[in-house]
Amino acid sequence: MPSQAVIGRKFNTRRRRCIRRCVGCFCGVLALLCIAVGVGITFAFDYVFQEQLKVMMPLANGSMSYRGWSEPPNKITFQIWLWNVTNPKEVIMGQRPVLQQVGPFAFAERRYKANITFYPNDTVSFFEYQQFFYLPEKSCGNISELMITSVNMPYAVTSIRMKAVSPFMRNIAGRMFAQNSGGLFITRPASEILHGYKDGALSIVEGMVRRFLPHMPFQSTSGLFIGTNNTHKGQFLVHTGRGNLSSFNRVQRWNGEPELSVWPEKSANKIVGTDGSMFGPGVTSSSKLDIFSTDICLSLHLVYEKPADIEGIPALGFRPSPEIMLNATLRPENKAFCSESGCLDSGVLNISLCKGGVPLAISSPHFTNAPTYAKAVIGVSPSEEEFGTAICIEPNTGFVINAQRRMQMNIMLERISGFTDTEKLIDPMLMMPLMWLNESGRIDPVSAELFKAHLLAPIQIVALAQWVIIAVGIVWISAVALTCSLLARRRRRRRQNRPSRQIVLNRMSDDSDVTADAGLIRKLQDPNLRESNIV
Repeated sequence: MPSQAVIGRKFNTRRRRCIRRCVGCFCGVLALLCIAVGVGITFAFDYVFQEQLKVMMPLANGSMSYRGWSEPPNKITFQIWLWNVTNPKEVIMGQRPVLQQVGPFAFAERRYKANITFYPNDTVSFFEYQQFFYLPEKSCGNISELMITSVNMPYAVTSIRMKAVSPFMRNIAGRMFAQNSGGLFITRPASEILHGYKDGALSIVEGMVRRFLPHMPFQSTSGLFIGTNNTHKGQFLVHTGRGNLSSFNRVQRWNGEPELSVWPEKSANKIVGTDGSMFGPGVTSSSKLDIFSTDICLSLHLVYEKPADIEGIPALGFRPSPEIMLNATLRPENKAFCSESGCLDSGVLNISLCKGGVPLAISSPHFTNAPTYAKAVIGVSPSEEEFGTAICIEPNTGFVINAQRRMQMNIMLERISGFTDTEKLIDPMLMMPLMWLNESGRIDPVSAELFKAHLLAPIQIVALAQWVIIAVGIVWISAVALTCSLLARRRRRRRQNRPSRQIVLNRMSDDSDVTADAGLIRKLQDPNLRESNIV
């Protein structure tokens, strides 16, 4: 029969095993609970955050987005580089243009929305005005003294517009513009090239128009940016985002119309996307983003490029899709931008229909990604990194915190009989650069710190807490698993050692029995011991 001590030891062993199992189960359950809480925090915070955005983001007086939307706080810099033609006489005789980049001419740009009107259907209309202030300290020189030789726009535009009239009329117009306007190239101060000057030939035409057609508007001044300061680009109607944040700031109508009537193809006339100042919250690398640009009468699709960090704020970098610049053979939809003279090669976009028939085309600066036209001139240095357009968006709110819009304006010159300066051009259609611009804005350090403190800090704290709790849970599970493994290994070793110990005990028991039998035999053989035992 087992002794009381043996029974006590077995009871204590079982009790310790039970306690260990209970503690292990408790720790395992607690670890799983930590992981569940960590995951739950993410979903709960995301839900609360999205609900708060639904309340705070929609455009309304006093909302979180309204102030930055109505007048962007970011400082916008508008820089211009003019292309100076160093060999105008040789170009007229059929040689390649030799170009010299002159700039930058820097301006501070201010944008603000006016005539803001909210409607019951969750839309708002407005006019956005632009003001430009010259920054001489950030410019390359005195804008009024630097002389630039550039294409004479009145001469070039008139030649294109008169190519379908009779040769007799073209000869008359060609001689008049050559005598009073200066031929295909002119040399004037940079300020006049940009802001405008009174053209002699156009002044004569203006006098005739006023005499015979007094009610017909006519402008005798010429300039690349004439009439753009403190003006608006038409009336916008956008969605406020109330009830549907995915429609936040998306353009519904422009000048009262739901689509354009500029291009011959319906797909090109669609108005899609925002005005580019803000996007809806929850932007990801796979988001479909579009911008409607009134400058080129076109909606541009954006594609994700790479992550970015702007003043310590994580952002997503996007750029315009290169498809819009492909020729009509590679992308048939781009037939909408072809003209009577044909389709342009990849890298440039014909916007003459958007500019009232003025033969203009846009490209990236220095004909980047437009090799056909880069080879036709001397002096350009294409670079995707230096001359690409980029937009950086804060993904939680959809705010644009950094942007660079880089674009080159070109004029399409053609050989037109009667306008003698064009008759010997090197190509039947010469793409001549006029200028390129860099319009850039970036969130300032003070605003960035406020943004991080009020929005990013809570998100980062919640994310940190989530991962800390999940990590604690994983550590506990690992500790429980390790402890259970060690205990199981220890039990296996004990079981393996049990048979050998039992053999030893049996041998000891046999030895004691033999010893006891030997003593009894001695007692029976010895008379004295036997008598004492009998007594």
